Amino acid sequence: MDEFQAWLAYERIEPFADIRADMNAAHMVATMINMWGSGKGKAIGLNECLLKFGGTESKTDDEMQIEAMKITAALGGRIVGHG
Repeated sequence: MDEFQAWLAYERIEPFADIRADMNAAHMVATMINMWGSGKGKAIGLNECLLKFGGTESKTDDEMQIEAMKITAALGGRIVGHG
């Protein structure tokens, strides 16, 4: 039982499960956007990149594609090969 308690204590300090993998991914996305973003001086925060769970709103594929194109344009990106 002592070994199990030690692993629990270690996991509290250094989580090794994917409990908040969404937060880790959002942190990486925010970092990349801020490094390679539009350069307009506005930093993107972690909450802006964090997935929102529990919403009931559903979008079609076309609506999601339009939204992605808007985000790309807002960040100074270029859309290639859209038809």
